[in-house]
Amino acid sequence: MKYIFFFLILNLIFTACGKHEISNTGFTKETKAAEGDKLETPEQFMKNAIEQGDPKLFMKLLNEGYEVNALLANGRTALIHSVFNDKTVFVSILLEKGADVAVVDGDGKTALDVAVELKRDRIALMLNPAKQAEMQAEMFGYISDDIDDVDPQVDRLLKSGANPNFTDLVSGETAVTMAIKNLSNAGVRLINWMDPEFGVTMIDVNRPNAEGKTPLAVALALPNQNKAKKYVNALKAKNALEVIEITKPIEEIP
Repeated sequence: MKYIFFFLILNLIFTACGKHEISNTGFTKETKAAEGDKLETPEQFMKNAIEQGDPKLFMKLLNEGYEVNALLANGRTALIHSVFNDKTVFVSILLEKGADVAVVDGDGKTALDVAVELKRDRIALMLNPAKQAEMQAEMFGYISDDIDDVDPQVDRLLKSGANPNFTDLVSGETAVTMAIKNLSNAGVRLINWMDPEFGVTMIDVNRPNAEGKTPLAVALALPNQNKAKKYVNALKAKNALEVIEITKPIEEIP
């Protein structure tokens, strides 16, 4: 009788082990499945990065090919979620990466609708093409004329949400290349401008003009290299490149 009882106990133990299939890692298949359900997707990581204001994780995801118009679990794109969380820098970067401003969330609202509703005035300006065009024209006027108080005027526009990486359709110059060519005081100011929210550089120091020349190439081509030195030094401090490989026509670069 004792032997029968002993074998019954052994049989129960082996049956239980067989059902759970304990692996050599110490986790059962059921545990692994549960852990797998909790694994975060790129969209979940993006949602966390935006909510936590984590620029390192945010940029890591984008640099690894995150689809900027993908929907998060809450039905919002990264752009709309950034507006909800008042992350101005993230909005600007997502726009540069091609985020679609026409996409709507689960409530049928665009990023601009949300910005207006939540009174995110600076972000609303960034998302409004007409306002952007107006501010860009104003900034280009200050830079081309090189007025005495150009720095504070440029600062004002940038803090209001003006996109610092636009290209003038008439001259084909970026704000930085125009400033350098005009020997404007705004050149160095633009290169070094840091967003007040995160303290990160918002200028693409390698953005070429319509001729395909980067700001550093433009600075190095100036006849007076003594005057060009301040631009060259500022650009090199930002690890700017003299030449970049263009993979698509300049007119197609957003």
